[in-house]
Amino acid sequence: GTVMWDSGQVATGPITSGNRSTDISYAGTTLTKNSTTYYWRIRFWDIDGVSGWSSTAQFTMGTNTIPNAPSTPYAEGATNPIKVGDITPEFSAVFSDTDAGDTGAYYEIEVNTNNTFTGTVMWDTGQTATSIANGVRSPDYIYAGTALTLDGVTYYWRIRFWDIDGGVSSWSTTQQFSAIYSDPNADNGTSYEIEVNTHNTFTGTVMWDTAQTATGPITNNTRSSDFSYAGTALTRDGTTYYWRIRFWDIDGVSGWSSTAQFTMATNTAPNAPSSPLIETVTNPDNVVDITPEFSAIFSDSNAIDVAPYYEIEVNTNDTFTGTVMWDSNKTSITQTEQDHLIYLMQEQH
Repeated sequence: GTVMWDSGQVATGPITSGNRSTDISYAGTTLTKNSTTYYWRIRFWDIDGVSGWSSTAQFTMGTNTIPNAPSTPYAEGATNPIKVGDITPEFSAVFSDTDAGDTGAYYEIEVNTNNTFTGTVMWDTGQTATSIANGVRSPDYIYAGTALTLDGVTYYWRIRFWDIDGGVSSWSTTQQFSAIYSDPNADNGTSYEIEVNTHNTFTGTVMWDTAQTATGPITNNTRSSDFSYAGTALTRDGTTYYWRIRFWDIDGVSGWSSTAQFTMATNTAPNAPSSPLIETVTNPDNVVDITPEFSAIFSDSNAIDVAPYYEIEVNTNDTFTGTVMWDSNKTSITQTEQDHLIYLMQEQH
């Protein structure tokens, strides 16, 4: 019949007589889960020659079951949202397959003006590559069809998935978003929610989620006040974070904004202290105070940085290999001292 794989004579690690070989992975013509039975045999060489073939063995491929219809489809992170303010809304759904090892390999989304999908085709992605673990929500797929406008129209959409074996699911239930929306009632915004995450699909670490939070009224088509971050502490380490926001008015909740991002600055070490003084003098040679006072100027290329700590060493040798007279170690600077440092930095500028 058809030769699916012939490994030829292949070297292997030594196999002790009477022991099983290591597992040898199939590397032939692609197999599919279609119930076909294949036959196989194996032979070994030792230093003296080659064995006969083993008895013929066989294996039968399983059958692929198509994925389940996508579940919990979301537009803008919600089921059938009624006031979507994003002209490039995002769509997602949960992929599941009774073949536990299968993953989602492709998706197709259709957006139409009619709930039977016989109206105007606004977007059809066709079969598009993706990667989704079994039982997990897909990434957000960003609308890229005919331009949507702020006109209050209702659109209908559905999604389906393919698994890694080529099986295609049924369509999801028909969903809708009603619609791209600029509030015709000129309602004021009453609440907001902000999410900040380490991943642009908001499946990473949640840094901040305000949940629905009341705010002073936001006049229609007017920018909100600034909302101060109050989540997990951020550090200046070059990390990029992703965020989105949505608003409530007296009628309900908007869709999410488009995803935005910000990248934290990186911290630089302070410059070496300059103009070190003892008893307010540079290198004095007639100090009479047995508890002299030391100071220096703090500067940092990060203009907003202040110095919270210092360390002073006093030694009998200029290489600091002699007698240690004093080592303050890392010591906190008082607020008064910090204020003085800020003053000195301002004086330099």
